[in-house]
Amino acid sequence: MYSLSLFFKDPDYVTLRSILALAGDLIYVLKNLIGVKNEPELGQFIKPLYEEAKKFEDARHFFTHMDEPLRDYSKHAIPVPHTLDCSIQFTANAKNNIYVIWENDNNTLYFSYNKKPCQIVIDRPAFDEIFNLARQLYDAIINNPISQQVGTFPIGEQVYPP
Repeated sequence: MYSLSLFFKDPDYVTLRSILALAGDLIYVLKNLIGVKNEPELGQFIKPLYEEAKKFEDARHFFTHMDEPLRDYSKHAIPVPHTLDCSIQFTANAKNNIYVIWENDNNTLYFSYNKKPCQIVIDRPAFDEIFNLARQLYDAIINNPISQQVGTFPIGEQVYPP
């Protein structure tokens, strides 16, 4: 069974894909930074920022590699019976249960990936902690002596408004 229910206007779909791509980029950059010896004032932000971005990793993988779930049911179809939080029900006799559904009322994306039902809220509040940590990291970077010798920079609240 396929359930593809994404009724977006083109700009909204582009925005969704861009958000997920940027979250994926952030995950991979931070994953590399975790293993690097950081100054304590910078290092304190890396792991929490990584954990926040990682919440979007399955959605990023789903959209980046959408052909795989649609092709390989054995790897991605959810077990049945199952009822999603958006009230969609998969009965015990349902097969090949791959889905992607956007629920506009609560900005929630429901999708199946790696044999599990997934859902993620994608709205501004869902990213608040990422922006908060990024703002703090940025301020720590611009307030170090090396950065201050280079010049003057806008403060974090100017770059990432709360």
